Amino acid sequence: MSNFYKGGRELAYLEGLSHHAVQQKTTAIRQHLQTALQGSIIANAITFINPITLLRKLWKSKAILLLGIALLHMFSLSAQTPRKDSGADGLGDIKALAVGQKVPEEFWKKEYLIYNNGDTTRQTMEAFRGKLLVLDFWATWCAICLGQMKEKEELFSRFSNRANLVFVNPDQTKDTYKTILRMNDKLAASSSTGNFQSIIEDDYLQQLFPNRIYPRYVWIGPRGDLIALTIALSVTEGHITDMLNLMDPRDDK
Repeated sequence: MSNFYKGGRELAYLEGLSHHAVQQKTTAIRQHLQTALQGSIIANAITFINPITLLRKLWKSKAILLLGIALLHMFSLSAQTPRKDSGADGLGDIKALAVGQKVPEEFWKKEYLIYNNGDTTRQTMEAFRGKLLVLDFWATWCAICLGQMKEKEELFSRFSNRANLVFVNPDQTKDTYKTILRMNDKLAASSSTGNFQSIIEDDYLQQLFPNRIYPRYVWIGPRGDLIALTIALSVTEGHITDMLNLMDPRDDK
């Protein structure tokens, strides 16, 4: 602690005290600060007193020490408290969904940026309502992702009337339209149709379904609820069939 308190005569009076004594001093300082903040010093600051005069008054009254400790305490608390827009929880105003919860209406109506063999368009998810929808989160640097795209597309083509697969490349991967475009030939070859399509530069879906694993599969049932979060091994014909049988929207439960 001695190193921290070096450098100012106003701070030096805490040197040599025991840990318990320092705690008592700090408590007294905080109580004194609460009174000082309500007093004329802060009031004068609010009424735009000359800053040089204010600093002199603060220094003479030792209030600058109290103010410094208060600011340090405030900053230490703010560093531990997640801000809504800070990314500490990574969500902002969008809440991550848990299995069993329904996707928000915005999920269906939002216009996503769609990459289509070098071109881009804006489209919603409306066409997939009432069907089993699986989102395949991938990255250009994920060899496993690229290696099984064709297999997964061919698998879902067998259920084209009841299930859909949509590729999603989120912002978190650091991929952009340009990096994806440079791989267009490889991506086209990885597609069962030779026409690769994917949602790109996405942050919304990444916040709804946060993950750090690629590829990652998000299963959304015909009723619009999140029914599973899986890895590639769970994306099989048997599992798709089971999901469709269990989650038929015509069933009343």
